[in-house]
Amino acid sequence: MPPSNASLDLADAEYAKLLEDMPKPCPLALINNLAFVRRQRSADEFRDAFLEASESSPHCTWEVYMFAALTEYHVLGSTEAAARVFRLGLERYGDREPSLLAAYINFLTGANDLRGARTELSRSVLDRLQIGVRDRLANRVDPSIQDSLSFFWQKR
Repeated sequence: MPPSNASLDLADAEYAKLLEDMPKPCPLALINNLAFVRRQRSADEFRDAFLEASESSPHCTWEVYMFAALTEYHVLGSTEAAARVFRLGLERYGDREPSLLAAYINFLTGANDLRGARTELSRSVLDRLQIGVRDRLANRVDPSIQDSLSFFWQKR
């Protein structure tokens, strides 16, 4: 027997209260809320909840984008939607989160888009090399650029 609308509304209220009470950011609380929406409601409501959270929630981090993209792919079966969510996350977090880019590359590899994976990986290594050269010429050292560059170089 499916849950009643009243019980779903109560659960939504509890999740809203939980998200308000959690220290910010707390992506795990938001991920659990989105997983609940996906299980108890429709795929469209899951997508709407994710888009709303991505625009306004202080709990939305790169991990939430990764969760939403992998949910689109593994649960809802949409490779295109998953790629769009990853690209949205990369637009928002870009160079600051190499783990999101690594997850996107892993997704492309798993979806058998080897050309796309190679393109993303090559672009990311080239971008980080250029940033590293600029930093070196300006007598700056950013360890995060060096770490992400070695991370992607090993992944290649």
